[in-house]
Parts: sequence; structure tokens; C-alpha cells
Amino acid sequence: MVCLSRWAIALLAVSLAGPPVWSAVERSGDETGARLLELRAPDGARRQSAERWLAAHVGRDDAAALAQAARDGDAEVRRRISRIVAAVDTDLWLSTLFLAQPDDGVRAVGERALRARVSAWSTDLARPGLIDRELVFRIRATVERSWPETLRLRLDTTLDQACALLVRRGRLPLGLVVDPDVAERVLSPQPDELVGTWDEVVTELARRASVGLEGHDMEFAPPAGLNGPTGDGARGAGPAAFLRFCTAGTQGTLEASDHLVARCREVLSSSSAARRVAAARAIA
Repeated sequence: MVCLSRWAIALLAVSLAGPPVWSAVERSGDETGARLLELRAPDGARRQSAERWLAAHVGRDDAAALAQAARDGDAEVRRRISRIVAAVDTDLWLSTLFLAQPDDGVRAVGERALRARVSAWSTDLARPGLIDRELVFRIRATVERSWPETLRLRLDTTLDQACALLVRRGRLPLGLVVDPDVAERVLSPQPDELVGTWDEVVTELARRASVGLEGHDMEFAPPAGLNGPTGDGARGAGPAAFLRFCTAGTQGTLEASDHLVARCREVLSSSSAARRVAAARAIA
């Protein structure tokens, strides 16, 4: 799976530098250009053949030509280009460039490609987050496999800072994501220190900050070999398992891919530098 920390940095870089300006590209004289034109062929078999060829051959250097084809094509062409981008965009760079473009059709291609890549990492990420009793059950299953240590965490800080400190101090078997809407939420300081295992600390942080909590990609317990025994029965957590702190009442309403696309938009287009940074941290 792509390193989301590096991708978040790349998003910030694009937001600071601005999207690349792609001028009109004439590619009809080469194989890639010819195949892009065939995406609009009247014969469905030719369109499908062109899509398969492009998915096997295009790369970053073809970004401008792909974007132009998306601008010039109809809805079907854009759907096919989004599948092509998703097939080759292992580091999410093409999706990022498409999402940063001013043209609505090109941005839609980037968004569909991004969603497809996220779903490819884990089908659980294409479903709403776990909440309430189901989330409690999955957290308990994760704790039983992770052999958690006792942690101490001071609370004279914001929710975002507390989570960052918790991740640095504890060997957590999953990630923590703080939605930008609640990142600066000040924690209730009484008492001013939390003591407990990671799951106890996370649950109490959500209560102290008066925020919601949801889980993603937690279909199975984490690897038993993290701190404890291993064996054939030790099923691993999904490749992108995480808990998300969010505004109370909104948990469990959207897919992980929805949140990721929303954060990308904020990094790329928010007028607030602090908001862009908070959104990038939520991705990383």
C-alpha cells in the first residue's frame, strides 16, 4: 500500500505550488494518442481494447494527454480514463494531479481513481466506519491480539496533539486519524493525566473531547505476533486499519474513501493554511 505520509506531503507541495498547467497535447501520431482516440470509437470492443492497452502502458509522462482526453470525452470516456489511472497510479500521484485541476471532468476522473485505489487496498474501506457495539467488539478483539502496554498521557493539549503523542509513545496496532473539524478541540483537563492501555486511552480521549469515534478496516484482529504469540489462527488487521475521531453524531455515516477525498480537497483548495495542514495530518 502507498505510504500515505509521503502522499500527504506531496498534496501539500501541489497545494503550495499550484496545479500543473497542461497545454493542449497532440498525441494522435503515436500509439498512446491513437489508443486514447479509440476510447471514443463507435465499436465497444475497440473501446475496451484501448482501455486495456492504456492501463498496461501509460505512466506519469502521459498525464497531460490523459487529462485532455478526459476534457474532450464524454462520461463513458472519463469513466474509462479513471479506471486506467487507478490501474497505474500506485503512488496516487496521477490522482493528485487530476484532483488539483480546475476542470470538473478531470477532477472527477481523479476522484474516481482515488476511490478505486482505496477500495483495492481493502474492501472494508469502501464501507461506512464501525460504530457503537460493533466498534467496541472489534477494539476488544484487537486488544486481545496486541498485548498492549500501560501508557501515561498528559491532557494539557489539543486532541490532535494528544493523538500524535499517543502514536509516538505506544505501539499501536492501528492508526489514529483526527478529523480537521475536531483537531483543535481542547481536552477536559481533570484529571490532567490518563493511565491505561491504548484502547482505554483512545476511548477516554473521545469522551474528554466530546467527539465521535469510528473504526475502519478492522474486519480482523491485528497480527498476534505484534507483541505476543503467533500461529496459523492469527488473522491480520486490514492494511489500513485506523480509528477516526470526528464530530459527534457524524460517525458511521461515510466510507473511508469519502473522508480521504474530502481531506484531499481541503489540502488542495482550502484558503486556510492551518486547515490544509490539519487535513494533510488526517491523511498521514
